[in-house]
Amino acid sequence: NTETKEYQTKVLNDKKEQILTGYESVQAIPTETTADGIPFEKTVLKYKKDGKYGLINLNGKEITKPIYDEISAVTYKEGMLFVKQEGKVGIININGVQVIDVEYDNITVDNYYDVDSKYQKTGFIVCKVQDDGYRYGYINYKGDTVLKTEYTEIERVNEIENDKNVYIIAYKDG
Repeated sequence: NTETKEYQTKVLNDKKEQILTGYESVQAIPTETTADGIPFEKTVLKYKKDGKYGLINLNGKEITKPIYDEISAVTYKEGMLFVKQEGKVGIININGVQVIDVEYDNITVDNYYDVDSKYQKTGFIVCKVQDDGYRYGYINYKGDTVLKTEYTEIERVNEIENDKNVYIIAYKDG
């Protein structure tokens, strides 16, 4: 199914024997951009069991239980994955550790880049839909909340390369 990017797959070992057969599907996690040009997460796969997704390593060891509705790569952030659960999104790393709680309506990366760390210091703009509209907050690359979700618009100033400080333009109540 090209719309949902779900495919019938088989995982084969070096002897062309089928492995990882106890799942509805096992898939590589495509990434749009990586530092080394490999278009997939290199150390984990997502699996589907009972209609939900989880993570396994390349040896088939479960990293997370199948509790997510969706799992996808975070653009520019190798090793970080978007997860969706009951209509909300969050971020986990490839070890299954929750970096950002699954409580937001949307999460986008701020696209911060510097020559030394590339996109690793990119933070996250988080969004919650409230009765009076969208409210945005900011979470740094470590997963620490910098701004609560109370702003009507947030934008990171990426032109200033400074790993120690984050410069943000935030709008609140006009």
